[in-house]
Amino acid sequence: MPKTEKFFDTSQNIVPDTAGGDENRELLLRELQMRKSRNKVRRRYILMILISFIFAVALIYRYSFVIEMNEHIMREKATLIKLENDNSLLQKQIGVETDLERIRLLAESKLDMQKPDRDQIVYIKVPKKDHALFAPPEKQNGADAANPFMYLFEQAKLIQKRLFAD
Repeated sequence: MPKTEKFFDTSQNIVPDTAGGDENRELLLRELQMRKSRNKVRRRYILMILISFIFAVALIYRYSFVIEMNEHIMREKATLIKLENDNSLLQKQIGVETDLERIRLLAESKLDMQKPDRDQIVYIKVPKKDHALFAPPEKQNGADAANPFMYLFEQAKLIQKRLFAD
């Protein structure tokens, strides 16, 4: 039996060295290089399969998300249609309930109301413009009347003193 020695190659594999010399050693090194290249190719295939699998999972997830959102939109549209129908029915009911002739009949029959006589009607003149009045711009009780907030604050103090003066 030939004497064998063990040495390390660049791939950190232990390669037996036979007494045959450099030829066997070269054959073994070529075989190791072939294994390395085959392993590299296998790793590439496995990596490509893994990347394809991840891509397929992401694509399936995306499609499922789109389908779920589509179902959600359809449910919301159905809810919207139902609410619009309910709103339409309520609008019709409001139209019936606010009919002036119906209100008059209810007032006369259930509440025993009558139309007023001519002498019971009172007309009030309402000005067309709405306006607010402020105090005259002079100093009152130490407050500057030009500033309406200070004037109101001073008036509130006076009212408080009058109410809670015991």
